[in-house]
Amino acid sequence: MKLFSRSRQMLNRGCAVALATATILLSGALRADQTQIDPANFNHSFAITFAGYSGTEVLNDFPALVRLSAEKNGFLYGKCKLANGGDIRFADADGNLIPHEIDTWNEGGESLVWVKVPSLNVDTTITAYYGWKGDGTIPENVSSNVWSNGYVGVWHLGEDGLTFPDSTINGLDFSCSQGNANYVGRGIENGAIGKSVEFSVGESKKGGLSAEDNALLDGFQTVTFEFWTYQTTHAPGRGMTLFRKQGSENTAFRFYQNNNDPRTLVGFYLDGLEGTWWANAAQGSGTIPLDQWNHQAYTYNWQFSATQSKSYGYLNGKQIASRTGNTHYTFLSNDGKFCLGNDNASSSNAYVGRMDEFRISNIARSADWVKATYDTVHNDEFALYLVPNDWKRYSHTFSVSFPGATNGVLSAFPVLVTVSESAIPGFRYADCLKENGGDLRFADENANLLDSEIEVWNTNGVSLVWVNVPSIASGTTIKAYYGWDFAPAVNHLNVWANGFVGVWHLGESESPLHVSVSGASDFKTFDGSAKAPDTTSGILWAQAGAVGKAVSFKQWGDYTNNCVRADYRDAYNGMSALTVEAWTYRDSTLKGGYVLDMVQRPGSNQAYCMYDPTNNQKVRFEFWTTNTVENTGKKTTLTTSGNVPVDTWVYQAATYDSESQAANNAILYINGSVSASAAGGNIPVKATGSSGNLHLGNAHNYTGYNLPFPGLIDEVRISNVARSAEWLRTTYDMIKGNANFSTYGNAKANKTGSIVYFK
Repeated sequence: MKLFSRSRQMLNRGCAVALATATILLSGALRADQTQIDPANFNHSFAITFAGYSGTEVLNDFPALVRLSAEKNGFLYGKCKLANGGDIRFADADGNLIPHEIDTWNEGGESLVWVKVPSLNVDTTITAYYGWKGDGTIPENVSSNVWSNGYVGVWHLGEDGLTFPDSTINGLDFSCSQGNANYVGRGIENGAIGKSVEFSVGESKKGGLSAEDNALLDGFQTVTFEFWTYQTTHAPGRGMTLFRKQGSENTAFRFYQNNNDPRTLVGFYLDGLEGTWWANAAQGSGTIPLDQWNHQAYTYNWQFSATQSKSYGYLNGKQIASRTGNTHYTFLSNDGKFCLGNDNASSSNAYVGRMDEFRISNIARSADWVKATYDTVHNDEFALYLVPNDWKRYSHTFSVSFPGATNGVLSAFPVLVTVSESAIPGFRYADCLKENGGDLRFADENANLLDSEIEVWNTNGVSLVWVNVPSIASGTTIKAYYGWDFAPAVNHLNVWANGFVGVWHLGESESPLHVSVSGASDFKTFDGSAKAPDTTSGILWAQAGAVGKAVSFKQWGDYTNNCVRADYRDAYNGMSALTVEAWTYRDSTLKGGYVLDMVQRPGSNQAYCMYDPTNNQKVRFEFWTTNTVENTGKKTTLTTSGNVPVDTWVYQAATYDSESQAANNAILYINGSVSASAAGGNIPVKATGSSGNLHLGNAHNYTGYNLPFPGLIDEVRISNVARSAEWLRTTYDMIKGNANFSTYGNAKANKTGSIVYFK
């Protein structure tokens, strides 16, 4: 389990906002259409960051869900001066008022608030204020303004009555007739967000809602439909309709499930033609998962390009369908009502299940927008309070020293900390107050908060945590703290910020194998040939690794063209300096094969590859260099001088530095020691526009060759710097080469520690 968190830099900036003076917050330029928040008019404030946003696009005017809770983040309901959160306000980084809508207000638990974030990216911070103490009237909040960015209709669907209001300014309310009310469950608890609506309740199957015909629902050129569903069964023999707009002469759009079909099928009816687009709403198998809330989204863009339209389908934030049209069509218009949960109130093919948070936009939302919409609901820590760190608030602590770091001083080095009750006297997992080690934090010798990533959290055994230590040498000591509910966020991505372009721990129990570097790509199974229809055949997941768990390819055998690959990123290629690292465990009874293979561009040489030549026990690293992008250039090959140990874990690393003045600027290391070197030549080519991929455990689909790696692979890393010999030796010593690399002090109560809520 990896700890999802924020950077130390953002923490410091956010704390300044949370404790802001008017000088800080009033520094931004005030636009004519905005109201400025005066912090002096509120008794309480806190900063909010968006640790859960994983996209690269800046999302403008994004509705983010903020969860308020005394238990989770110390929100003080009793300090609100107006009923039902009437005095809570939000401001952007410049102090400008931003709109919000309270979905659920629950002073005995968690309250849910939608906040329109003007510009959402990895650096965004907003501020919440409450406890009004100012003179005059509190700045007005217009809740419908949350939904002004292309939203045609937004329905939260948690109401108990016969009307389900539209939260936009458009007023496209759903209604449920009195006679139909027996067949629609209203105000159902445990929705995707707050409460939800349930269809096909009781013996009849008439349940449905409807909104009156409106021109806003007709003639879409671009559109996004998104909603949450919960099903306990797939479509019965009669089929069922999720929603539809059908007039007296035609249908504009229809979403339904066919008889006994486990998919959502989508019909967009276009421009007088029955231009229907079918979307298979599913992950892999084509099945909508049962007994859980699922987010579905479907987009249509009539002018995706000069000659084409484009549609996408998404399930739980992942694209699972797409379709390209060769003409520009708009949606049909009709005079029909918009029906939800049924074709109409008298039909017999009602949807069986619950729905929540239904939205229609006249914009084709991007993949990042859809993923963020899913994550802001699914991930409780998408929006996080930025609580100022206070080491006194943690109840327990222990120290970690590194006497085995004897290879000089290294900066921003990722250290492995091993945590267990048996190895650290006095440590108890029960003293951690947040799940999965969520309150375990580290400090350097100057009490600065350090970024960390939890690779494994095992309360019954050994947990593994990577910590970015600013400076490590044999005398370095850091301290661990835990036992505070509101421990501030850290950024696990920053553990690998020092030149790493890809870091894969490879311990997952199935595909994908997740990457720990921002902007990099996961390894996923891929079938490159009909010879190997089952992409997972021969892969053994979550095997005992060099660090935690690893992935094994030794059973692949003749599944020649199967591979595990990560999609191409420019960062993987074209470096003037690079380092490739991997831990391998080769079976002595099997032939050699590829550990890692970076294809330069389709049909050409690799950019670099690391492999064991067939029928011997050596390691070879090859890479291609050139002065121009037009030529494949020169190949440099490094081969170990002797046989490499088998049936044991081996750390292999290769470096190249085009700017080095050394005679041999390409070096191959085994277990932290130099094994081969050569003159590397020119700067590697950058394959601009390449669609080549990074392959793990096999070559890039060589037909006729049996090239899988005959064993296990763990901890693969790629850097755009040439790591020093000292860096690589320290990495080896830390993991396998020196059992006394790290030592741990006794865990003890923090002398001034106490468990308190942040105020």
